[in-house]
Amino acid sequence: MAVCNGSGVSTQTFQGVIPAVYHNYHRSCVILLFSSQDGILGYDVKSVVMTTTLTLQEKDVQVTSIPVQQFGKLQEIGVCPRKPPLLVVLSADNATRTFLKEMSTTGKLHRPSWFLLLPDVTPLEEFFADIYVPFNCKFLVARSFRDHVTLTEVYRVDQDSSLIISPFGHWSAATGLTWCRCSLYNRRKQLNGHNIRAAVVHEPPFTDVREKDDGILYVGGYFGLVWGLLETRINFTTTWRKPSDGSWGMFENDSWSVVGKDSLNKTQRHGSWNGMIGMIQRQEVEVAINEFSMTSLRLNVVDFTIPLLATK
Repeated sequence: MAVCNGSGVSTQTFQGVIPAVYHNYHRSCVILLFSSQDGILGYDVKSVVMTTTLTLQEKDVQVTSIPVQQFGKLQEIGVCPRKPPLLVVLSADNATRTFLKEMSTTGKLHRPSWFLLLPDVTPLEEFFADIYVPFNCKFLVARSFRDHVTLTEVYRVDQDSSLIISPFGHWSAATGLTWCRCSLYNRRKQLNGHNIRAAVVHEPPFTDVREKDDGILYVGGYFGLVWGLLETRINFTTTWRKPSDGSWGMFENDSWSVVGKDSLNKTQRHGSWNGMIGMIQRQEVEVAINEFSMTSLRLNVVDFTIPLLATK
């Protein structure tokens, strides 16, 4: 969760809204992030971090703090191992925007939950102009208006699409936190005609792949029918592609090497994926539609949906 500075925000607001969002997100801990180059709402950085930390600890919340410039070191330590953390960013300067931009380019922005308290005078489109908040990222923006805070959710369908801004809830000292209780799917079930690149191989009755006269692939069968229903339901289109080797995906040229010295030796696995799994790993497609066996090796490089059918 990320919190950035906004005009007229009191320390009481910080101490009230942050624990409320934390408990509703069910995160394992809170990490307070701030820029070492900027103050917070005109207050002393150390003072705000200290008072916010004490408030969270009194509520039995595991909390730590670190400048955004040193966040990489915190990742190496492995804070919050049980669940992704709630990141609270207490600054909104150029260093903070650079940090968020770098996080988005590495593809790691979606892992934690974010809560951003932005200055009222800063347009959302301007602040997120070059920051890619992915479709599956929980990123809240909060703005303070006197004695209450409005909450807005932001994301993009893909990296090149416009920023989607959706009202989410509000908080005040008098009423507490009120926000949308709907699931992430119900909040993100409109893809606005986005085109998805999908890999497929011919395997009736699960996938029936046929090529039209213009070279465009048509996919029927059980999975093709399910995918077509999803296209209609959440408004997207599909460009189908077949792997050149016609395979599902196997790990090739498998080998091991030793990394380290003496008692600290570690083994490292080398190789490459072929088939549809390889197409996903190389980002040639976003998804593969077929009957797949879920293995620990494949789970290292792709995500699986919940099973749609069971076979023996």
